Amino acid sequence: MNAFNFEDTVADTIHVDTTEEGAKIRFDGRTLGFIPSSGHSGYSITNDWNDRHFTLGFDENSVLYHLTREDDDDRESGKGNMKHDEFLAEMYGYVRFLAHPIHEDYVNFELVGEFDINAAREYMENEGVIEDTNSGLTVDNSRKNKLISELGDNPSEVGEFLSEVLDPVPFDEIRDRGEIVFVRPSADCIHLLFLYPNEYIGVVEVDDLLERLPSGGGSQIIDHVFRSITMD
Repeated sequence: MNAFNFEDTVADTIHVDTTEEGAKIRFDGRTLGFIPSSGHSGYSITNDWNDRHFTLGFDENSVLYHLTREDDDDRESGKGNMKHDEFLAEMYGYVRFLAHPIHEDYVNFELVGEFDINAAREYMENEGVIEDTNSGLTVDNSRKNKLISELGDNPSEVGEFLSEVLDPVPFDEIRDRGEIVFVRPSADCIHLLFLYPNEYIGVVEVDDLLERLPSGGGSQIIDHVFRSITMD
């Protein structure tokens, strides 16, 4: 069994293979698979560095999930049946933990950015970070790290990059855009904004968000996902 560690595992190249049967992410000789169930009513998350498989399934009334350990044949580990509204409430609580809610009146932003995924993809392709192939997508982490270094040494290029991938939106119009996540770059950090009901909004720095992900909100679904792709 191979050890996997989020902090120590940085592959030079990540390749995503996509087929009708699902998707596989390959890096450093390891493989993480996402396999849809019949009728695409759920997904099984599998890997080759531990003996756990996590399954997340959806039907009209509930979210079914389970975590199995094939070495112990522990077929009941993490098995659950969660109502759809419970699942939404849990995910909502998880996000609220990551980005604490404050009232919009206390957010002093005039403009924010709406992320343009197609523009970002084109930028990354032009910079040699990603390459689209017949079987999927390849991510060159060495080139990505070099690009990050180049942007860090030249703030004007950061501004050019953000202007290409973000569409400016007046803050008082974000509720009308049909999106729930926005970006607010500044001179020293990048904020993410999450829209909540009742005129509340979550604001969090990207670095803080990444640090909080593994422990966010005590969500049992997120906990099972992390358990399935990490060691004891």
